[in-house]
Amino acid sequence: MKYRAIWAISHVTDQEGLKLEVVNQIFTLMHSNTELSVKVEAALCIAEIVSDQPQFASLIKPALEQLLGTYLNIMELIDCKELVEALQKIAETYHNDITPYAVAVAGKLSENYLKLVNSDKEDREDTEIMSTAIGCIHAINRILGLCIETENLPQDLFPLMEKALYQLCCYLISPEGSDEHLEDGLTTIS
Repeated sequence: MKYRAIWAISHVTDQEGLKLEVVNQIFTLMHSNTELSVKVEAALCIAEIVSDQPQFASLIKPALEQLLGTYLNIMELIDCKELVEALQKIAETYHNDITPYAVAVAGKLSENYLKLVNSDKEDREDTEIMSTAIGCIHAINRILGLCIETENLPQDLFPLMEKALYQLCCYLISPEGSDEHLEDGLTTIS
């Protein structure tokens, strides 16, 4: 029932009429010990709400670290391209505030990519899994781009980012790396 309600809010309801209590409920469900399908739908819905409704984005901003952590935790449980895209929307919405979390988020996305491409051969042939993997690289590249655009960029950001993405970059340019992902990987390296 919760899943359907959240789905209806994100797909059917005019989000301009959303009430703060409803957004708080969705945010709470995303962080609660509820069913995974409900958490995923809540995460997708929150990304839509904050990217489309600035008033809710500003209310959720103080919990950005918790929000990003929850996205990453859910991504450890399920491989979902839409979830990676939602995380990218969150990063874009909070582009001025993402820098302190960029290394951790990019590192987790890198780990997720490597987990996906090193899975069983049958899984690697699954287009959804490979689509999720390439989505991880796209999200990393977008986060890197957002960091570059940030004023007052911390001096140690890119050395830390280099450490976080080292295994990913090594894999992408190795013989085992996917030719399909090489171009996006080179964007990451550059």
